[in-house]
Amino acid sequence: MVAVKPHQQIELVDIGTLVPNPDNPNQGDVGSITESIAINGWWGAVIVSKRADGTLVILVGEHRWRALAALQADGYTPEIGDPIPYDQLNSVPPIGKVPVIVLEGLSLNGERKIMLADNRATDLSTYDEGRLAELLTELAEAGDLIGTLYDGDAVDMLLADLSTELRVPQSAEQTLSERAEVYNSGNLRQIVVVMTIEEFNEANPILDRARELFEVSTHSDAAFLIWKQWAESLPDAPDA
Repeated sequence: MVAVKPHQQIELVDIGTLVPNPDNPNQGDVGSITESIAINGWWGAVIVSKRADGTLVILVGEHRWRALAALQADGYTPEIGDPIPYDQLNSVPPIGKVPVIVLEGLSLNGERKIMLADNRATDLSTYDEGRLAELLTELAEAGDLIGTLYDGDAVDMLLADLSTELRVPQSAEQTLSERAEVYNSGNLRQIVVVMTIEEFNEANPILDRARELFEVSTHSDAAFLIWKQWAESLPDAPDA
């Protein structure tokens, strides 16, 4: 039986008393989290397991804890601008402290399951990329992307990926050249893929492998590199 403080009460404890879980396989981007806390402030709490010997082992929020400790030690130095001492940041815990929610009475496997489930829940989430693009575009146009952990290049890549289309050809007998000509839109970042549904089902795993092979982050970039190699191999290849 897990004992939780009434109403999941948040407590302020000494930041140095928390211990990271040695079983945690997640490798968070502490630098990005540090930037987010410095710009947006701290929210929520680290979830810890209080063991029988009083040790507070982190189950959820290890990398936020590491980022907060780094900020408390060194303040925040943005890429452009003067360093900001920790005590001048907005909405951060008192120096030397971290907010926690304490769970008691967990078994070792109970701790592991909470930690793994929190990591996995993030992995299983998805984006409405259209809405994400709208939000980021609005912030970019206002010159206010800082604090989102997206930069202009990331926004451009997202918009380029959303420009990829799937069109079912009028006839499955269209020639390769006819399909390739659809690409000539005048915008090298806009990729129009013309294929049958059967071909599309076969293409998805190929694109996944291509993303790893070419070390690119989007299907559209992988598709462009595949198409370029394919087009250059044709006797009547269109310009790539």
